[in-house]
Amino acid sequence: MNHKIKEQVKSYISKELIRDSLVEIKDDTVLIRSGLLDSIKTLQLIAFLEQEFKVDFEAHEVDADYLDSLILIENTIKSKLS
Repeated sequence: MNHKIKEQVKSYISKELIRDSLVEIKDDTVLIRSGLLDSIKTLQLIAFLEQEFKVDFEAHEVDADYLDSLILIENTIKSKLS
Protein backbone atom coordinates (compact mmCIF):
# COMPACT_ATOMS: atom_id res chain seq x y z
CA MET A 1 0.00 0.00 0.00
CA ASN A 2 2.82 2.44 0.82
CA HIS A 3 4.29 2.42 -2.66
CA LYS A 4 0.80 2.62 -4.12
CA ILE A 5 -0.03 5.82 -2.22
CA LYS A 6 3.07 7.63 -3.49
CA GLU A 7 2.56 6.40 -7.05
CA GLN A 8 -1.10 7.45 -7.15
CA VAL A 9 -0.30 10.88 -5.76
CA LYS A 10 2.71 11.33 -8.04
CA SER A 11 0.65 10.39 -11.07
CA TYR A 12 -2.14 12.82 -10.13
CA ILE A 13 0.26 15.71 -9.48
CA SER A 14 2.15 15.08 -12.72
CA LYS A 15 -0.90 14.65 -14.95
CA GLU A 16 -3.40 17.04 -13.39
CA LEU A 17 -1.54 19.75 -11.49
CA ILE A 18 1.91 20.34 -12.97
CA ARG A 19 1.55 19.01 -16.53
CA ASP A 20 5.19 19.69 -17.37
CA SER A 21 7.12 16.70 -18.65
CA LEU A 22 10.39 18.42 -17.74
CA VAL A 23 9.52 18.45 -14.02
CA GLU A 24 10.53 15.20 -12.37
CA ILE A 25 8.76 14.56 -9.10
CA LYS A 26 10.75 12.46 -6.68
CA ASP A 27 9.77 11.29 -3.21
CA ASP A 28 11.44 14.32 -1.61
CA THR A 29 10.66 16.97 -4.25
CA VAL A 30 9.50 20.14 -2.47
CA LEU A 31 6.02 20.82 -3.85
CA ILE A 32 4.55 23.80 -2.00
CA ARG A 33 7.51 25.79 -0.69
CA SER A 34 9.17 25.56 -4.14
CA GLY A 35 6.09 26.98 -5.84
CA LEU A 36 5.30 23.86 -7.89
CA LEU A 37 1.91 23.79 -6.18
CA ASP A 38 0.19 27.09 -5.50
CA SER A 39 -2.78 27.47 -3.16
CA ILE A 40 -5.37 26.46 -5.78
CA LYS A 41 -3.41 23.38 -6.82
CA THR A 42 -2.90 22.46 -3.17
CA LEU A 43 -6.67 22.58 -2.62
CA GLN A 44 -7.15 20.42 -5.73
CA LEU A 45 -4.64 17.96 -4.29
CA ILE A 46 -6.55 17.88 -0.99
CA ALA A 47 -9.81 17.16 -2.84
CA PHE A 48 -8.11 14.32 -4.72
CA LEU A 49 -6.61 12.84 -1.54
CA GLU A 50 -9.91 13.01 0.34
CA GLN A 51 -11.79 11.34 -2.50
CA GLU A 52 -9.14 8.78 -3.46
CA PHE A 53 -8.24 7.62 0.04
CA LYS A 54 -11.56 8.34 1.80
CA VAL A 55 -9.96 10.61 4.41
CA ASP A 56 -10.73 14.08 5.73
CA PHE A 57 -8.26 16.89 6.26
CA GLU A 58 -8.51 19.36 9.10
CA ALA A 59 -7.82 23.03 8.33
CA HIS A 60 -4.44 22.95 10.10
CA GLU A 61 -3.33 20.03 7.89
CA VAL A 62 -3.69 21.92 4.63
CA ASP A 63 -0.15 23.26 4.50
CA ALA A 64 3.44 22.43 3.66
CA ASP A 65 4.04 20.69 7.00
CA TYR A 66 1.78 17.87 5.80
CA LEU A 67 1.86 18.12 2.00
CA ASP A 68 5.22 19.42 0.81
CA SER A 69 6.55 16.14 -0.61
CA LEU A 70 5.35 12.68 -1.62
CA ILE A 71 6.91 11.33 1.58
CA LEU A 72 4.97 13.79 3.76
CA ILE A 73 1.76 13.13 1.84
CA GLU A 74 2.20 9.38 2.20
CA ASN A 75 2.87 9.70 5.95
CA THR A 76 -0.19 11.92 6.38
CA ILE A 77 -2.44 9.52 4.49
CA LYS A 78 -1.06 6.49 6.37
CA SER A 79 -1.67 8.18 9.71
CA LYS A 80 -5.25 8.99 8.70
CA LEU A 81 -5.90 5.42 7.56
CA SER A 82 -4.60 3.82 10.75
